[in-house]
Amino acid sequence: MERIGSASPGRLLQDVGSLQFLYRGAGHMAQSHAWYTPGLVEDHPYDSSDEADVLAFAEHAEGPDALGPVRYWLRNRPQDFHVQRLRGAPAAAAFSAWLRPDPFQGREDDPVAAAAWEHVSAHGPPLAPGRHMVLDRFHVYPRHYQRPSPVMDLMLWRMLGELLRDSGLAWSFIVLRDDGFWNAHMTFCDMAPLDRPVTVGGHPYRIFAHDWRGVAPRDWLAEKQRTLLTGTDGDFGPAATDGSPAPAPSPTVMTRPEFAAAVRSALRDLRRPRALEANPLSRSRLVTDHGMTLREVLSNAVAGLVTGRGGDKAHQVATLAFLEGAPTQEAAARRLNMPYSTYRRHLTTATSRIEERLWRHERTGLPLSAP
Repeated sequence: MERIGSASPGRLLQDVGSLQFLYRGAGHMAQSHAWYTPGLVEDHPYDSSDEADVLAFAEHAEGPDALGPVRYWLRNRPQDFHVQRLRGAPAAAAFSAWLRPDPFQGREDDPVAAAAWEHVSAHGPPLAPGRHMVLDRFHVYPRHYQRPSPVMDLMLWRMLGELLRDSGLAWSFIVLRDDGFWNAHMTFCDMAPLDRPVTVGGHPYRIFAHDWRGVAPRDWLAEKQRTLLTGTDGDFGPAATDGSPAPAPSPTVMTRPEFAAAVRSALRDLRRPRALEANPLSRSRLVTDHGMTLREVLSNAVAGLVTGRGGDKAHQVATLAFLEGAPTQEAAARRLNMPYSTYRRHLTTATSRIEERLWRHERTGLPLSAP
């Protein structure tokens, strides 16, 4: 933390990456980072010579109608943009923007900024002198758009580094494609989604907000560290006090991306009953129509891996990762006597197969066999 606070611009991301690496075995962190070998990607301040590449990336990944906001912010906040280059490549491969706009700047030119400023105005008094809002507006890597990759790692590290070094922060807004992939990670980070997505260029985007006026970013991180170290996510709501059974929940209907994100979150929480109870899958058709608990459903899906191609390895990895647990993923790999990269590959395969199997049951209503 001391190094991050005093790091030069060229050292900041490396020091943030070192901090995040301490928690690489935690479920939310492990699933949202690629944990690449340092040096594969470089992060550079935006230069006017990068403009053509930035606009081409935006058009390819977000559509031609999304270029208006990109052009607006490039004209008005070019100092807030960064480009990412793959090692040995002179041209940029991606770009991101951590915007620090003036009061109400962008409201007329970017619907995302308009939604963010509307939220600020509706929740509390006007920003006090010396306080400001930040907008983590763009994460554009066309090859792996907003998915874990060496490039996305750097974008996430900049987000954390900028938060921790900002002494006048009142609000932060993180903007991501509204496909459900990052919902669990953002929830864990206490970034609450606004009620409605914003459509830009034909694509819906979800805005995740955090009010920093009550808790400074460093105090927030200290609480997240406690959560990661103790394996608790805090309170998920009040418990019943009168001894009466809770009413039967209504089935939750989810899109495919929302369902996949819920499965990944549930697998990580399989040994934490309260977190599992809060997962939307516990109120899905998958559970309510089959008379099984969510833990039974997931345990059944893990057991079923053994029947697929390469099922032995997938089953072994998933059993250790989700049912038995290990202090870190590296420890799990050692216990199974396999390289860490091999362990990660089998874990990714196992998770994808579980998602597909459960989605098939959710969609068709086919009966599930008992675990």
